[in-house]
Amino acid sequence: MHMKQAQGGSDYQKTHLETVDEMIRNTRFGSVTIIVQDGKVVQIEKPEKYRIKD
Repeated sequence: MHMKQAQGGSDYQKTHLETVDEMIRNTRFGSVTIIVQDGKVVQIEKPEKYRIKD
């Protein structure tokens, strides 16, 4: 792997980690799922749940 590719990969991963971090911080109840294909993040899912109190 060339240095430029490695650096680009770092930026790519950092962007996705920031996205996941933000999604987790903005989720009160629920989950965040990261879908990976060939070693790369291809999708991030956030099925959020809303709790109803009696």
